[in-house]
Amino acid sequence: MKRFSLIGDETDVVESIRIWNYFGGDVMTTVELTIQGMHCSACSERIVRRLSSAPGVASAKVDLESTVGEFTFDETKIDIAEIKRIIEMLGFVAIDKG
Repeated sequence: MKRFSLIGDETDVVESIRIWNYFGGDVMTTVELTIQGMHCSACSERIVRRLSSAPGVASAKVDLESTVGEFTFDETKIDIAEIKRIIEMLGFVAIDKG
């Protein structure tokens, strides 16, 4: 992961991030999905393990109790449709949290 430091107010930080992204920085997005069909911690761990190894996924967290998964990913390498497809291939249903 690329790192940079900034000095300035919030506007400077936002603009610097835009410039950094424009010149090849990662474009990360975080989404939350409701995941149906999980029955135990092995279910949630399976989803985390599989998505954590997917190209472009920076982090995957799944809470069994709330049935919510949070996924941070690089939009240039993977999209939300592919994340949902992976979850569904594991035997679960992924729904936009709304």
